[in-house]
Amino acid sequence: MPSENVVYLQERGVKSFINLRKFPRKAFRRATIFACQKRYYAGLTQNISKGGAFIETQNRVAEGQIITLVISRTKIEKGVMLKGQVVHLNRRGFGLKFMSLLKDGKEYQLK
Repeated sequence: MPSENVVYLQERGVKSFINLRKFPRKAFRRATIFACQKRYYAGLTQNISKGGAFIETQNRVAEGQIITLVISRTKIEKGVMLKGQVVHLNRRGFGLKFMSLLKDGKEYQLK
């Protein structure tokens, strides 16, 4: 779990943490195709929530970059894409905050 999203508490030798995420993430392993700067890349969604996901990939992206993605074997792959912003990076991949849903040429903002 990325350190910027967790507050660690230590009391009498017992470590616990408070998750600062708005939406809890759950394990979710699916092949993912994402696009940025007019190029397509492959990755693996490792976890997901209503607000975002972590994409494992060997391809490098920049923090703040806007990408679109399709997650295989979901309702999303049937003509629907997600648009998000890269909010953190590590050597395994990147964390993405969902911004909108793209369907039939229209963009729907996510809250």
